[in-house]
Amino acid sequence: MSKAITRKIMFLVALAAAWPAPAQERYPSRPVEFIGPADGYSMAVYIADTHALLATTANPRWKNDDLVPLGIMIRQPSALFVKADSPWKTWNDVAKAAKASPRKLKVAVVGLGSVDEMALKYMEGKGLKFTPVPYAKPGERYTAILGGHADLLYEQPGDVRSFLDSKQMRAILMFNQERVLPEFADVMSSKEARLEVYLPQFRSVVVRAGTDPQRVKILADAVARVGADPEFYAFLKESLALRDSFIPASRAKKFLDGELAVMEKFAAQLKKQ
Repeated sequence: MSKAITRKIMFLVALAAAWPAPAQERYPSRPVEFIGPADGYSMAVYIADTHALLATTANPRWKNDDLVPLGIMIRQPSALFVKADSPWKTWNDVAKAAKASPRKLKVAVVGLGSVDEMALKYMEGKGLKFTPVPYAKPGERYTAILGGHADLLYEQPGDVRSFLDSKQMRAILMFNQERVLPEFADVMSSKEARLEVYLPQFRSVVVRAGTDPQRVKILADAVARVGADPEFYAFLKESLALRDSFIPASRAKKFLDGELAVMEKFAAQLKKQ
């Protein structure tokens, strides 16, 4: 997950929240900050990797209902990447190597219990045994693959766009039912590889449950203004995200509930492997 993309979302939403419509109450009367979900004066960017911990952790420190989503800002399929000069040219090459030498291939992931690790555990049940290596900081993950400390990288395309544009990395498998991004029309989807694992990354903006409903509406309206702005669509394209990424507050809770249900079902299946 790229901090640059998260910071961009934070900036756009905070800017919109600072300029409420004239008919609204005099809120916010001070800057809205991205610190952690609190009293309507602080928000948080909540992502799929964090959401997954509700499905993979025995005693998470929060519940899904502790958060009120103001909108889903960006949705991106994840992918596996290799260094540009990797000997593996296609996913079939990687799969063959993984089956020939179980656990030998290392995959740089964001952390244990994340959607990254869930995807790798699923593939293990299909005879593809990789060794996940967690790196909390994006830069560490990217350095790991470029420096030869890891063989593959689990990440979203937009987060490593600079490395793709400079021909330092290339995608080798896209976790999606179809080849949804035109920039990767020649990259096999996980469904094509007979791997029914998708677990897309998303970034949402949330506040704490119990926040004044009127304040929630003002903030949700600000988020919706961002989601409808042509500049935001340009940002989505630059981030290699889905064109229809944005989901307004009215449907965001249903989206998070649905994603959690999928993750919980997936986690339960993995325990049976």
